[in-house]
Amino acid sequence: MAFARNRGTGPAKGTLEYFEAQSRTGRIFWILSLFLSVINVVSLLTSSNLEEVSVYLLSSYIPLDFFMGAKLLTGEFGSSAVTTVLYAIAAVYMVVGILTAIFWKKHPAWPIIATVLYAVDCIYFFSSYGFSDIKLALGHAAVMLLVAVGAYFALKANKARKAAAENPVPTAEPVNNNYTGPEL
Repeated sequence: MAFARNRGTGPAKGTLEYFEAQSRTGRIFWILSLFLSVINVVSLLTSSNLEEVSVYLLSSYIPLDFFMGAKLLTGEFGSSAVTTVLYAIAAVYMVVGILTAIFWKKHPAWPIIATVLYAVDCIYFFSSYGFSDIKLALGHAAVMLLVAVGAYFALKANKARKAAAENPVPTAEPVNNNYTGPEL
């Protein structure tokens, strides 16, 4: 049976469990992207030589580039309003991204916000770097697709939860076990 089809015990397609499992996949990739972004930003901020900073494949580029721009401007011109704005934009992106990962399952707006954040990051990435490094471009596009699909299934899971709450499954009537038999 080496060629037999794998019939796992996963959730049936179209069920709440299936939607939640698909949503969880998108959330995991979003969390991975945020984690790698945090590592990139920390290595950037702690590095004395900006040329030696390595960038992880699936990370967000808005916080990295904005922190790098602010650090370069601070080094050349000192602290200014522009550097403060660059630091603030990068920090807000990271904080909102982390909040979307935490509250992903609480409300369907959070996965949508995560998808919009990563879409803005993709637009920024492709407008800044294009397809100069095909691995980075494909990695960015793949994570965007996975986060968007995860948000889609999070919305479907939310609708399934609401439908289940409105139409509860009827239960069988309780059985009367006090039967004493026919009267004589």
